[in-house]
Amino acid sequence: MTDNPDNSIEKIVKEYKEKLQELKNNSYVHPRNNFWLAFIAQFFRLRCFSKIFRGNPKIPEQKTPEYFQFRNTIMNVLSVRDQLALLLVEKYDIATDTLDEIRKLDQQLKKQENKITTTVDLAEWREILKPKTQGWWWFLVHPWDQHDRLWGFCTIVCLAAFLTFVADIVPRFWAGGPSTFGAAAIIGSSILSLVLGGEALNQVLRGQEILEGVLKNFKIHKYFHQETMTFIALILALTIWIIHLSSLPRIAVYFREQGCKEYYQNKECNQSEEYYQNKGYKPINVAKAESDFKRALAFNPDDEETYFFLGLLYEDLENYELARTQYQIAAMGGKNEAYNNLARLYILDQKYIAAAGVLQQLRSRKIDENNVDLKYALYKNLGWLKLKLGQLERAKVDLQRAIKIADDKAPAHCLLAMVIEELEKQTKSKEALVEWESCKEHNEAALPEDFIWLNIALERVDAQQ
Repeated sequence: MTDNPDNSIEKIVKEYKEKLQELKNNSYVHPRNNFWLAFIAQFFRLRCFSKIFRGNPKIPEQKTPEYFQFRNTIMNVLSVRDQLALLLVEKYDIATDTLDEIRKLDQQLKKQENKITTTVDLAEWREILKPKTQGWWWFLVHPWDQHDRLWGFCTIVCLAAFLTFVADIVPRFWAGGPSTFGAAAIIGSSILSLVLGGEALNQVLRGQEILEGVLKNFKIHKYFHQETMTFIALILALTIWIIHLSSLPRIAVYFREQGCKEYYQNKECNQSEEYYQNKGYKPINVAKAESDFKRALAFNPDDEETYFFLGLLYEDLENYELARTQYQIAAMGGKNEAYNNLARLYILDQKYIAAAGVLQQLRSRKIDENNVDLKYALYKNLGWLKLKLGQLERAKVDLQRAIKIADDKAPAHCLLAMVIEELEKQTKSKEALVEWESCKEHNEAALPEDFIWLNIALERVDAQQ
């Protein structure tokens, strides 16, 4: 402590001013690196590229007298500022003019921030000198670090978007119940949330230091740590967004096909028959198929194909209420076969007005000329409905049209035989017998009504023998 502290402060202030002026007057200019070229070279390890375009982010020490002189000038300025700080903490009255001059000199020092930080690595000096955080002059920010708060904000936004999409996608894997896919998705999202979510890991395990250590291991310069984290977060956000936008329907198709393989003995969902069991397919794993179908709908709630096949499954389980619901949704989505199957269930349930409305909607829709099965089923169901309503002549026309489309299918023959018998109640019609024989010949008893019609056909044919 000096006898005259005010004079000591004035002396140090004067020295601070001189050293600062010396710094300002020094003509040495350190080579500047292009930030983006350096970042690209650093990230992709293009060493030859970085040398050509001076993109190496490491601050090279120029082994020239001018460089060392300028470095010493910087050290002198910061050291004098340290001395001044020590005197300022003493409890002495300091003239207002002196304090104002110190403030102005500090502003001048801050204006030299870029010149200082691009020439020397203050972080290395801090490791040696261990200055207090109040010594802001030791913590001047490199130009490439001056926008780190903005980069940090962008990182948070990207991570928030990423975690939001993850939170939306992961539960879909569990829609049909627990699965290997769902467990893997939960574990993966938990790890990513812990590592990238930031707060919990930083507080407990000093995650920021860990992340910096990882980046150092990958030879990423400290100036690019925040930018690299933003870049990684952006890649994650874009990846999960693309998955959410374009891949969810594909995942839905995958699970729908898995459901078909489980339910229809590895047959894909590409058949157009009115009902799969018409070809003799037997269910092998109903629970797994239902789970896969539900999972497919979780990934694509607008997939009318999956609703249709789920309706088939529920119909097999004789849960006709759920089957009708699935067919209704599939029909609203544009699945023509769903209209047909829904009408069939309404006829079985004796809801003839509802069946007529559904079949009328189907007739008004455009049906592919090559879809023989659907065209056959439409006219078969129209004939069946008109038979139930007592419109026998009109029923006969529709059933004959169905037989003309596909003569080897039993239902229309069975129904036409019934119509002919109703029209000719007083006689044993040979025409009806021919239809009963065709009903018997082609009937596979795949559906409940087919089995009933087969028994009637057997009775009629046996009675004529």
